Amino acid sequence: MKEAVTPAGSVTDTYAAGLLRTMLEIPSPSYQEHALGHHLVRTMTDLGFQAHTDTTGNTVGVIGRGNGPTLMLLGHLDTV
Repeated sequence: MKEAVTPAGSVTDTYAAGLLRTMLEIPSPSYQEHALGHHLVRTMTDLGFQAHTDTTGNTVGVIGRGNGPTLMLLGHLDTV
């Protein structure tokens, strides 16, 4: 696999496109998102996040980058 992170610490475009493609290839109909969530936990962990699946099945990743604003992204994993 290509390098995930540039020397400046940014995720490469190639890595991001590959991650998106992989996410779309993992079946994730409603109430059956476990495989995709597990894949994202592994991916986020590899990228330096503290990642886990919570008790309700949500995929959670946290990373600290010093002082500054906090950003939260919230979305759905299920696809039809």
